[in-house]
Amino acid sequence: MPLQGLIFDVDGTLAETEEVHRQAFNEAFAAFGLPWKWERPLYKELLQVSGGKERILHYLTKWHAQDLAAVREKIPAIYDFKTKQYTAAIRAGAVELKPGVARLIGEARAAGARLAIATTSHRDNVEALLQHTFARARRSAIRCHRGRRRGQREKTRSGSVRGRAAQTSIACCKLRCV
Repeated sequence: MPLQGLIFDVDGTLAETEEVHRQAFNEAFAAFGLPWKWERPLYKELLQVSGGKERILHYLTKWHAQDLAAVREKIPAIYDFKTKQYTAAIRAGAVELKPGVARLIGEARAAGARLAIATTSHRDNVEALLQHTFARARRSAIRCHRGRRRGQREKTRSGSVRGRAAQTSIACCKLRCV
């Protein structure tokens, strides 16, 4: 049976974006007067925590617990600032698609495969990457998640993929996707 669809993650799959995320977090911390700086080794460790706000909370709890009461309520604003910094950097050309991604997507589209993105990344981050790296016509062929609503919990990677597969009309019980 032929391939019916491709479901992509974003960060590290479509493009190497983690360094831009890390820099945007550090810019947000500085803007909020926090003396935090996430160096590469620490950020690699923090990537084990899914979700930007959750990552900030984890860091705050583990390394700056004494500041928890004062900073916890600022996390959504810090994260929103970080997202704006990140999307601006992406739109300015901070990253490109990984080698072969554009070709793979073009070949999949030509073969009639459905394309989707399953990610825990903020919708604005995904949109910025797609706007920067794809022409409008190509981007319209990729179905993107709606993003989380305030207060909605992160989904597991497998739950995220199943949800996106359902949204792209690829039956989960007959999943023939990569």
